[in-house]
Amino acid sequence: MPRVKARYRTTDERAIVGESLAGLFAVETLLLEPDLFDTYIAFDPSLWWNDQKLVEGAGARLRARSQTGKTLYLASSGDDTEATQRFADVLGKGAPPGLSWHYEKMPDEKHSTIYHPAALKAFRAVFEPARGK
Repeated sequence: MPRVKARYRTTDERAIVGESLAGLFAVETLLLEPDLFDTYIAFDPSLWWNDQKLVEGAGARLRARSQTGKTLYLASSGDDTEATQRFADVLGKGAPPGLSWHYEKMPDEKHSTIYHPAALKAFRAVFEPARGK
């Protein structure tokens, strides 16, 4: 992050967006290193990877580290495995109080088409400008 800040005009807000394996990376980063970003956005994250071990350990990881002030936006296509739903179920049962999260099912989209419509929805939801600006 220091190189980005040195080269570009930035704010202190940091976000990561990923689809497929990059979506898996975004979710894993939230669970293992939540202080790296403020906002985590994942479309069709490959949570099936490694026999869904990340999903299996998600509840404990969420409880182990503070998620205060963090936002997670998940979206899944009709091609997505049940792993994203399982992860959303984990969040529904035990998301820490400081984590704001949303799960968007997009069954009419495919893995190859989800990025653009999901990104539009996510960016509008997560980065909605303050009223009156």
